[in-house]
Amino acid sequence: MKLIFYSIIFNLISIQTFIGQDVIQIDPERISCGTLTLSDLIESIEYIPLETNNDCLIGDIGKNNSVILSNNYILIQCSTTQLFYLFNRAGKLVKKIGNIGNGPGEYLRYGAVPFAIDEENQRIILRNNGAESKLIFYDLRGKYLRSVSVDEKLGAVFHAQFDDRFVMMHLNNPFKAGIPPFNYSIFSDDYKLITEKIKKADYTIRPRSSNQFTVTKEEGFSYYLYNGLLHVKGALNDSLYSISRNLSFLPKYIINPGKYSFTRQILSDPALFDRVFQYRVYLTSIFETDGYVLISYRYQNKDYYHCYDKRLHSSMLFNSASGIPNDYDGGLDFWPNQQNGNEFITWYQAYLFEENDNRIKPKGSKNAVEYFKKLRKDMESDANPVLVIAKMKQNI
Repeated sequence: MKLIFYSIIFNLISIQTFIGQDVIQIDPERISCGTLTLSDLIESIEYIPLETNNDCLIGDIGKNNSVILSNNYILIQCSTTQLFYLFNRAGKLVKKIGNIGNGPGEYLRYGAVPFAIDEENQRIILRNNGAESKLIFYDLRGKYLRSVSVDEKLGAVFHAQFDDRFVMMHLNNPFKAGIPPFNYSIFSDDYKLITEKIKKADYTIRPRSSNQFTVTKEEGFSYYLYNGLLHVKGALNDSLYSISRNLSFLPKYIINPGKYSFTRQILSDPALFDRVFQYRVYLTSIFETDGYVLISYRYQNKDYYHCYDKRLHSSMLFNSASGIPNDYDGGLDFWPNQQNGNEFITWYQAYLFEENDNRIKPKGSKNAVEYFKKLRKDMESDANPVLVIAKMKQNI
């Protein structure tokens, strides 16, 4: 598998208008709820309970970038212990991967993330960030193979596989001295810089005090694979880009919170940032279907789930505090953590099935409704999380 690495660092440019580019206005004070539900968007849903035993106790899975799926495997990182586990696609445990430590094949607690499942070469890859940034390779039975040191820019990043050829990465700290003046950097599979895209706006951050380190609450970084193209939106960036196979960055949507945006003045002053943070729109995720753009954000300490209709050029909120109302099988209301083509991927803690009390009349198939009822009945509240894969309808 040929890998080309992208390093994405925060885009701090002001809103630009491009011909043919939709502008999605975000105004939490003036938007109303619509009637769109899960059965309008998906054609099937699959639940994969992850095997629970004494060798594999997963307290929780992180919100993003903690699950990687391949044709035959699932790689999970437990957000509680920071350990990694490999399952098959039926949810049966294959092996715990590595251990926490500083020795060969070990990784730092809170310093490692899942990187890739490379079935072609029968290996899995973790990324470890510490005094030295490196990739750690194991075989599919969890045996340590080797480690490869990588440039620090490649170390502190998120990633997404693209068409089995590319991995896109996002640098998580835009305020570190010496970073390049670009938002997007493309690297070869031997970690050499090929090109950089989209200059970022520069500004200076005033320190909190002479002896305090300046920290800000950056927006989350969003990416998804849709219609065979990788889509990316860097943190604090108004434009969402699609990346073509010739590596062109094409502006597709403007996400415009207007007066609720983080201005350069706010970003430059950490004390001001802290005071106004809850009164600004903090984007947390973006996904897309044939008919809609799905956006989640926080405003005044509340989560909002926003839907933009691409044909009507209008927006609405989903009528649920947890995401998309699940009238498909009567299960938990749904919001993706990841998107891979026409599949939405998320995961739930087992105890949520016991607490589920969705009174919406299911509209999915009888088999789907009966399967969820049985899953809920049989689910132990202290079991490992359940992976959920929803397949979207096409051309809706």
